[in-house]
Amino acid sequence: MVDSLRVGNVYLINNIFYIRVLAFDSVRVFFEKLDSFTEQWGVSSNLRLKYIFYGMASRKISSPSVKYVRFEKYSDLQLNIIRPDLPIGFARDPSLSWSELIESDDMETLLNSSSINTEEIFHCDEFYLHPEGPKGGFRKGERIVVDAGGITYLELIRKAANIQRQVFPYESKGIGIYRMGLQSKKPTFYIGDYFSRAEVYS
Repeated sequence: MVDSLRVGNVYLINNIFYIRVLAFDSVRVFFEKLDSFTEQWGVSSNLRLKYIFYGMASRKISSPSVKYVRFEKYSDLQLNIIRPDLPIGFARDPSLSWSELIESDDMETLLNSSSINTEEIFHCDEFYLHPEGPKGGFRKGERIVVDAGGITYLELIRKAANIQRQVFPYESKGIGIYRMGLQSKKPTFYIGDYFSRAEVYS
């Protein structure tokens, strides 16, 4: 997209519709769209909904199609639900697979020998993890509640592998966990490959 991104920036896309930045990293941008009929934002005006999926785009989008309009700040209450501070893609390693972790008798050793900092803390005490389905797509998310201090990547990946095990031993191309949106005002994530869907389809 553009280099000077910040949460709350509003852009006009292809001179057709408006988007507002919810979160971003070096690869992906999460956004909400402005409804042209109600003139309300799709996410921040509907945080009461049970399921919300963030719009997603690659930062590779050419800047001529993207015009900066204004900065529209989110309220503290909205930010506490949207959580732009959380990572969009993390716990990633290209050499592992979920099936390998699921079948391993010593997952900790495997992870400690990977590129993942297993002691890093994921600072979220309640969220949902969605496993990959056997025919693609995602299955129902499982609610995860941890201590207020957060959870290490090691323990998070263990939980993800256990959730994925219950569906099928996913033959992934690397491993990673990626942000989706919200469920009951809590962050949702999916269990995926080393490359996110934004990277694969961009």
